Amino acid sequence: PEIMLNETGSWAWLRMLRSGRFASTSLTDVYSLRLGTKGMYADFELKAASVENPYNLEMFKKFTCPPQI
Repeated sequence: PEIMLNETGSWAWLRMLRSGRFASTSLTDVYSLRLGTKGMYADFELKAASVENPYNLEMFKKFTCPPQI
């Protein structure tokens, strides 16, 4: 069966990242992301161009997005 996760709008990518299981790995520039629904999931490996990893969402923990840009 086809299973889809869908986010729309200006902040869709950040909402998608937040909805998944996001974890650091033994490599400082690599994170793992698991997205899933209805008992199905897909695993992704996100690799940054440097150790200043843009996928580290800690800085966004208390950040809230405006409803529109």
